[in-house]
Amino acid sequence: MAGIFLGAVRTVEDVVYRLSPDYLPPFDFIANTFQILTGPQFVVIADLAIRIAIFLLIGTPRQFQLSPSAYETTNLLSTYDYIVVGGGTTGAMVANRLVSNTNGTVLLIEAGEANNYLNIFPYINSLNINDDHFGMNWHLRTTPQPNSHEYTDANMERTSYEGGGKGLGGTSMINWQIYSRGFDTDYDLYESKYGATGWNYESMLAAMKRSAYQNGYDGFEPDASLHSLEKDPNAEQISVSIASQDEIEGIVDSFLEAGAQVTNSKVLEDHNSNQEGFARMQFAVQENGYVGHAGRRFIYPIRNNENDPRNERLHIILRAEAQKIGFSGSRGDIRASSVTVEQDSELRTFMASKEIIVTAGFYGTPTVLLKSGVGPKSELEVMGVDEVLAVEGVGKNLHNHQASMPFPVTFTQGKNFSDLSIKQVVGAFVEGKGRWRSDNSVTAIGFDTVRSDVVESSEDRPNIEYILYYQSAASDSARRVLLNGNGLREEIWEDYYLNTYGGTRFFPNPSVFASATLLHPETRGTVTIRSGETRINYAYLSYPSELEAIALANVKLVRILYTAYAKDGGLLPNKALVGCQEEFDAWVGDADPNDIYQKYQDCISQTGANVDSCLENSVTNEELAYQKCYIQKMTSTTWHMGGTARIGDCSDELAVVDNRCRVCGIPNLRVSDASVLPEPLSGHNIATLYGIAQKCSESIIEDNA
Repeated sequence: MAGIFLGAVRTVEDVVYRLSPDYLPPFDFIANTFQILTGPQFVVIADLAIRIAIFLLIGTPRQFQLSPSAYETTNLLSTYDYIVVGGGTTGAMVANRLVSNTNGTVLLIEAGEANNYLNIFPYINSLNINDDHFGMNWHLRTTPQPNSHEYTDANMERTSYEGGGKGLGGTSMINWQIYSRGFDTDYDLYESKYGATGWNYESMLAAMKRSAYQNGYDGFEPDASLHSLEKDPNAEQISVSIASQDEIEGIVDSFLEAGAQVTNSKVLEDHNSNQEGFARMQFAVQENGYVGHAGRRFIYPIRNNENDPRNERLHIILRAEAQKIGFSGSRGDIRASSVTVEQDSELRTFMASKEIIVTAGFYGTPTVLLKSGVGPKSELEVMGVDEVLAVEGVGKNLHNHQASMPFPVTFTQGKNFSDLSIKQVVGAFVEGKGRWRSDNSVTAIGFDTVRSDVVESSEDRPNIEYILYYQSAASDSARRVLLNGNGLREEIWEDYYLNTYGGTRFFPNPSVFASATLLHPETRGTVTIRSGETRINYAYLSYPSELEAIALANVKLVRILYTAYAKDGGLLPNKALVGCQEEFDAWVGDADPNDIYQKYQDCISQTGANVDSCLENSVTNEELAYQKCYIQKMTSTTWHMGGTARIGDCSDELAVVDNRCRVCGIPNLRVSDASVLPEPLSGHNIATLYGIAQKCSESIIEDNA
């Protein structure tokens, strides 16, 4: 009888799901809210009614867009002192700093729209990830990746989805706002290895502290040596805080403690403290808990105050994609002089009297440079573009963190949204607290180092990051992140996440899930242009050491999860991923993987146990082989791209910009975005990008004083 009922529920859910556009709120967001208020029997009917009502009322998702007239400038000038190409994460901040600290006129060029109302709450910001309806994403795809992405490629071509925000705020509008700076060694290498004088940790930390302040949360006392503790009254800044999630403290604490135990590290107060270990996640969210993207922090305060005198000098053009930068002078005295954009199928050219700053990101920046005749000589010849200046590093050195899809832990009861109370709902909407104010329910982070005969590692910085997500991997919200954000095939999601331990779309089993990320892969890719199209090729998992490192991290991760949650009835998947059955059988035989994890747990629970020995005795070559199969089929992108116009000493062939962000050989053309990062960070990009924008802006202001 139970099976018949479950089948009927799934049939109803499937009908609702097929009738509902993806831009409507996630099933679990609506379903669990109504379950709190009315009880589960009304959830399906209420959800369907709300979806129909929203669809009839708004007509199209474009009506969620903010009015561009509030941000766009009507009467544009022909010449500006400064032109900023790209209104994204760094571009919005650079434009703010220039118009705030000079008397110059600034034109901010943005290919997207102003924004939309659906990225106010961090949790449902997943609606905007690679969604076709809102126009907030570039929908980037890589070339086929032969070593990876077998199942994370909805078009069946082993291509990877790559993020790129489109609109005022750029990728900061749609990413997870994780404020994780990386380690001090990352920045010291910029100076010692790449010759970027003044970009060491001490200098970059100071720039990041000028760009953001720590808003904190109850019980957390930020370290003044690591954070600015007060908001600068004379400048717009990013607000950083730890999401207050009192209702799930036990879940988070269990992960932190288990992570520290399995990795032989410790629980940290602050994950930005240059230490390996586990800590609660810090986010770049607003003081009220709303998404704190760059547009909202650096452009809206100007535009929303009609009496702000900066409005007269900050001009914005939207839906305008930069096509080409124009130059004057000859070799040895080349100057950037103009930018041509396409808006509404028409070309418009704007002149710059002082500087042009390209902030179009890892993809857009090399694209516009190559189209303008700045790049490798061989590439320009293939493209048929006249060479302005041969700069070998443009479009090369592309890097990204590498990971696999997360592992779920399923509970028999009581660990997800169904535990929410009226108080917690009020907290989310009124007080700006709780899990709905946490980006995609990301709650905790850990840093670790794995080693083997194949995997080299550093003593100064970790090579692995772990992240805990507090939501059901079988929920509609998670589905959108995994499918829209990573390209996971729907049938794989249904088999591995939704159906492993039963559950339905409206009533997914309570669970959490977690993932492991390789922070310092050796692979470097390219951004090139062929037949007028920009092509992204990461060459994921080109080195055996990369696959080995992620596999070693995954075997630790599943043991962290089991150690944390088995006592509460948590179970990891007890079946093979489709396509990895042979490796799975060779590993577990007739056993359940959870039984293997229990033997490990028994080992580390003994008094005086050697944690490393317990792990070594628990992990077999067969388990690593299964993990490698899993990784190659379930490869995940992390949206931490960079490197395609890297910083360095201009005597270095692959350096594109110098330590003042100037393109080598063109002193009034600068780049200020993720493309300048010479190598991946031991963390996430956004904190560093704000530091880069701060530092580059200060160089521009000083050089034009």
